[in-house]
Amino acid sequence: MYPQLKTRFIDSGEANLTFVNYPVIGIPSVYAAMASEYVFRENPDQWQEFTKDLYDIQTTLSNQRISELAVQYVDGVTAEEIQEMLEIEQMYIDDVLADYNKGDELGVTGTPYLVINGQAVNHSDLGAIETIVNKIASGEQE
Repeated sequence: MYPQLKTRFIDSGEANLTFVNYPVIGIPSVYAAMASEYVFRENPDQWQEFTKDLYDIQTTLSNQRISELAVQYVDGVTAEEIQEMLEIEQMYIDDVLADYNKGDELGVTGTPYLVINGQAVNHSDLGAIETIVNKIASGEQE
């Protein structure tokens, strides 16, 4: 769905997208969220592809698999170093927890989850998304 949203709304300037980590599959998903933050900061152009790959392995998440995946997107670091950053240093844990709390405030129950101006929207219904964005753009809805 992201490519359609990007083409229709983001590229046109009608909307922007904020990605919020909401780890719901236990501790491995917390590490995945921290790794996502790390890749975004180190290689933002590859972050979307990394996130897609994370979703592809979500049923078999482990710290080792997450680290092995992240090292493919960040130069100059080993999988072991990334694993240490996640497990020992807990790099970006404050950001992940802040995102999680924000998700709780918005009523997020799982991922992916789309919120437009505080309103939950079916993330797979482009028509519903377009209707809401158009109403906001025309001033009919805040």
